[in-house]
Amino acid sequence: PKDTLVVFDVIYTLDKHGCRAMNIPGLEKRSRYAAFFGCSFTFGLGLNDDQTYPYFFAMADSSFCPYNFALSGYGPQHTLALLQYNNLKEIVIQDSGVGIYLYIGDHVARAIGDMHSYSSWVSQFPYYDYKNDTLHHFGNFKQNRKLVSGFYELMSESNFLEYFQINIPPAVMPAH
Repeated sequence: PKDTLVVFDVIYTLDKHGCRAMNIPGLEKRSRYAAFFGCSFTFGLGLNDDQTYPYFFAMADSSFCPYNFALSGYGPQHTLALLQYNNLKEIVIQDSGVGIYLYIGDHVARAIGDMHSYSSWVSQFPYYDYKNDTLHHFGNFKQNRKLVSGFYELMSESNFLEYFQINIPPAVMPAH
C-alpha cells in the first residue's frame, strides 16, 4: 500500500543458541572468544548480520570468534543473569578470550528500574540489589519490589508526570 513505511529491511540470523550469527568462514577454528553483551546497539537492531559491532570486531582480528549475546532492550542485569544461570561453556568453545559490554547511559535506568523504564518495558527485568553487602537476584522488579512497582504503575497513569517528564528517581545517585 502507498501509506506503508518501511522502518527496517533486514534479516536477523540466529544460531542454535539464540545468538546473532555471523557468516564468516572458519570462525570455529579461531583460538579466542569475544563474548559481546548489551542491548540493541550490540545486537545490531536494524542492521544486517554483517553490520554489527561483533562482526566488525571479528573482521578486524582473525584470532577472535565473536559471540553476540545481546538483545534489544537489555540492561546490565541481563548480562549478570546470563552469566549466573547459563553455562556459557556449552556455547563458547574457546578456552580464553574477552567479554565486552557495550554500555549506554540508559543502562543504569534499566538496572535500577526507574519509573520511566519500569513503566515502559522493564517491569519483568531481573531485579538485583544488595543484601548484607552482597549482590542478590530477587526475581523481577514487578514481583519483588511490590510497593515501588505499585507506586510506579499508579504514577505512570498521570498525564501530569508525562507532560513534565518527571521521573523517579529524578537523577542517578551514587548508590545506584
